[in-house]
Amino acid sequence: MFRSIAAAVARELSGDRAKNHVIEIHRTDRFSSFDRYRETAEYCAGQMRASGLEGVEVLPCRADGRTPYGDWLVPRSWDARSAELRIAETDHVLARYPDVPASLYMYSGQTPPEGIETELIWVDDVAHIPENFGGKIIFTGSVDKEERKTLAARGIAGVVCDRGKLEFPDLRGWDNYTFAPRNEEGLFGFSLSFREAEYLREQLRKDGVVKVCAKVDTQLYDGTLDNVTGIIPGTEGDEEVLLLGHIYEQGANDNASGAGAGLEVFRSLKILIDRGVLPRPKRSMRILLGFECCGLMGYVVENPDVMGRTAAAINPDMVGEDVELCGTSFSLHLTPGAAPSCVDALAVRLFEELVASRDPLFRWREQGYSICDSFVADPTIGVPSVSIIGIPDRFYHSSLDTPDKVSAKTLDQTGLVLATYLYLLADAGPETAGWLAEEAASRGRRMIAREGESFIREALEGDADEALARGKKRLPFLAERHNTAVASALRFGRDEKAVSKVKRLQEGLGRAVVDALFDLAETAVERVGELQKQVEPVPGEVEKKAEGLVPKRSVVGPLTLEPLLLREEGPFRWAPSWCAPHNDVLIWADGKRSVLEICQCAHLESGRRIDLAEIVEFFEFLVEKGYVEWCAADIVETGGDA
Repeated sequence: MFRSIAAAVARELSGDRAKNHVIEIHRTDRFSSFDRYRETAEYCAGQMRASGLEGVEVLPCRADGRTPYGDWLVPRSWDARSAELRIAETDHVLARYPDVPASLYMYSGQTPPEGIETELIWVDDVAHIPENFGGKIIFTGSVDKEERKTLAARGIAGVVCDRGKLEFPDLRGWDNYTFAPRNEEGLFGFSLSFREAEYLREQLRKDGVVKVCAKVDTQLYDGTLDNVTGIIPGTEGDEEVLLLGHIYEQGANDNASGAGAGLEVFRSLKILIDRGVLPRPKRSMRILLGFECCGLMGYVVENPDVMGRTAAAINPDMVGEDVELCGTSFSLHLTPGAAPSCVDALAVRLFEELVASRDPLFRWREQGYSICDSFVADPTIGVPSVSIIGIPDRFYHSSLDTPDKVSAKTLDQTGLVLATYLYLLADAGPETAGWLAEEAASRGRRMIAREGESFIREALEGDADEALARGKKRLPFLAERHNTAVASALRFGRDEKAVSKVKRLQEGLGRAVVDALFDLAETAVERVGELQKQVEPVPGEVEKKAEGLVPKRSVVGPLTLEPLLLREEGPFRWAPSWCAPHNDVLIWADGKRSVLEICQCAHLESGRRIDLAEIVEFFEFLVEKGYVEWCAADIVETGGDA
């Protein structure tokens, strides 16, 4: 189903062209300044037009740090012109923007034009800064968003943080979050390399007190930030397949590589279609580039019609690493357990055959759902999506994430997966749908067999009763998830043959579970002599309460809780962060499952312990704040999923 597509793409796709895009995008994005981001958007739009894409648009979303898209805020627009931190009465410069753009924290406030000269004080614990530190600059390891409020309350002018690494003494960590989304306190921050931080510590040890001069010329304002999109039209209907990724990060790998790969993939596919090498697909193919999560969520919220007709997506995020230089192992993040899809099996198969089998040194692994730009796979949005993410990376979020760390070979490899995935799904009909169902079922059988074997090992080596009890819950749960993935293939083409095949494959998954449970039970019998009757624990008050609460989400997509802090004084028990805790539980709240069933599903998916009492409180908190509403318990559809 995919080898002829991949062969055609491989002849046209160029990792070198993709790397040239990376270089150009990095040239402007590395400054982390919104005026330069507009240049990035125009470059990407220009390349889409040059490749012959249709419907190319540059669509602004509000970047004011207060307009929510779902529960995400695009930070307030920020232009950076210059900044310098030096030791007073000397020529020793500790940090300078734009020489090393990562030297300056994003969203830093400005100083008076002449700058400020003040004492720099080492602080171990930001939470315990004395009140007499007003007007000074503190030197510390790091500062988080909540500590920022303490600094402002104490009158601190700015922060200097050691964001370096001994391994790379001139590396400076890049901060794009501490002062988001609005920085109404007007604080500024500088990032030091290990070398400069050690120099500063030595001056403090020698002199006791160090005076520094700080000058920051920036502007915070309510503005806009652009999403950029274009399409290759299909031949039938208005369905689409989507590649979405983010621009506007300072790194070459994170994430100029994702955008550069996407631009080259669409150029290649357009040429192959125009030349007749590949037939024009049934569905349109869309590329969408914007600010990570928050800006792209703006597009999702403002274009529900587009998302409603999008059959699948893929997200390239850090896909160009020189794997040896960066120490990278690629992760293929799959769809969430609450919304499984056959696209998982497709992506795994493509990685296995198009990359891993051809390059044994290419390191990769399957991973569960991750809230990155694949947030579109959230059931409230409903677009099945996988992500390719090159992590770990020695130079992640640092000044050394530069184009010399990007490999044209890696861009070739990941670009081939991206292009083949997009085109195959764009052109899929009933025959391809049947094949996708087979792939999903085959993967499901492998996963069930693997899990069954792990429970058998557990029964042989440990508590057989416990292994059997857990297997009786986990294996049917897996079958239900994979059955849903098999059925999802019909989204890409439905006829009598495809429907019949799906039904047959689902029956096969059921038999696989029966076989796995039978083998496990036999092992348990041999291990303990005879099975003890499994006694279900008597539900306590918390269980009874959780069983009667049925939450339904009121806000689209994952939560950050950041808009809540604009309305109310925090912090809250569930403090906002890039992704608020418990999104992996929240994702199951569909107005049909009780909180008890939700916790069971989340536990069976991840294997991690879940505190039921805490989750009850979490949902009560979300109901109080308007993120969730209660449904009547008597309409709950019980059974399969739990």
